[in-house]
Amino acid sequence: MLFGPKFACLTFSDTNLKILTAKTGAKGVKVYYFAKKPLPEGIVLNGQIVDENLFNEALKAFFLENYDGLKTRNLVLGLNETEVFLTTVSFDKKPKNLTKAIEEKIAPKLPFDLTTSYLTYHEISERTYQVAAAKAEVLQQLTSLFEGAGFSLKAIVPTPLSFFKLVGPLRTPYLFVSQEEDLIYSLVGNNGIAFSSTARLKKQAIDNEKEIIKLAEEIIEEEYNPGKTEPLQNVFVLGKDAEFIKTFFDSQNFNAKGVNPPVRLSRQVQGDAADFSRCLALSFFDKTVFSFPKLANFKPKEVSRVPKESKKSNLKYLAIPLVIALAAALFLLWPTIKEFFFQNDGKYIEPTKVATNTSLPKQATPPADQSVATPSTQPKEQINKAGFKIQVLNGTGKVGAATNMRDFLVSKGYSVVGTGNADNFNYQLTIIRLKESKKEITEHLTKDLEERYAISVGSPLSEGESFDILIIVGGD
Repeated sequence: MLFGPKFACLTFSDTNLKILTAKTGAKGVKVYYFAKKPLPEGIVLNGQIVDENLFNEALKAFFLENYDGLKTRNLVLGLNETEVFLTTVSFDKKPKNLTKAIEEKIAPKLPFDLTTSYLTYHEISERTYQVAAAKAEVLQQLTSLFEGAGFSLKAIVPTPLSFFKLVGPLRTPYLFVSQEEDLIYSLVGNNGIAFSSTARLKKQAIDNEKEIIKLAEEIIEEEYNPGKTEPLQNVFVLGKDAEFIKTFFDSQNFNAKGVNPPVRLSRQVQGDAADFSRCLALSFFDKTVFSFPKLANFKPKEVSRVPKESKKSNLKYLAIPLVIALAAALFLLWPTIKEFFFQNDGKYIEPTKVATNTSLPKQATPPADQSVATPSTQPKEQINKAGFKIQVLNGTGKVGAATNMRDFLVSKGYSVVGTGNADNFNYQLTIIRLKESKKEITEHLTKDLEERYAISVGSPLSEGESFDILIIVGGD
């Protein structure tokens, strides 16, 4: 296909693999080929590959089944929103070490370890940056799977970042809603995604008006409204049910608009491409679209570890001759040692002990001291719970989850300085992150939270944060 598409666009969900080839132009999108393959239950969960072997088998079969129709191995892969962290970061003046400053800004909300993540960013306006981070192991896994199946990866695009081309440059903040098997909400300002989240609906979108609106309003309330004087009114909707969803927002006095691109099918293609809206968005990919490269190798960040390791290596070699010398000394001095410790036909004579407190007769312990010496299962120190500043984020998507956690913590004597939404709504456990300087509260806090929540202690918070503890409320 000399003048056809230069690459295919692929997305996958918990239930399907989808692929499409298309060319974009002033009149919309011309589709040359599209195909879908159902995935057995349990291979992908919440957008994350959990059974790599079965996914690999399905992907290879999908490539072979559709290669003749695709007529290209080049691939732009959509990275599921649940696998990527997106935000914007602004500075009053440009930092000397920009990367370090961005890392310090995003660390408190990052849902995975910064040292093993792949971080990238670019400037979208003066001293404001679009930031994207993903687990390096996820990018390596996708690179290995898709290249191994026969594709040639051009880019791995976080799905929300592909939507900008459908709206165009717009300084006014807006909410973008993408609907397929799930809903992706993206809060956009200054042409950057400040927050994104994925929600899974139990019913069809057209039967879920209340839940769709509630989630949108909560994201706007928690992530946009603080510090803003003008209400967010603009909503853009992509997906086969875009017109239904648009009416939901219109009824709540939002200014909603569907952004499904006009689609023309080539002569060889039959069917309806309406269910391939995210693949269609990816077909607008060019060098201006923010993306991750394919990642074959990744070296985790290290903090001053090389000198320490080299010292250990040198000590190892110094220790060998020392051990040999010690063994030789013991061999030569053995007669003297034997004479000193063994007398009376070889019987061992214990060296004379100097009387110490432990060898004196035991005294009765006064009752007042006994309570101090007795082991206790309770924390020993009295800690002022209200002296720790706690930030609570909703990681479930359930309306009121952060508020309920706040009320529970306040009832236990803690101080909650703020609530909001997490980077996504797919947290299974409640995550606790604390500053190293405040870790003495860990035992008290975990004990209190375990009354209601299944918890996990995450990586430490940056000491530069305005709060001491971050709690992300999970689903269990």
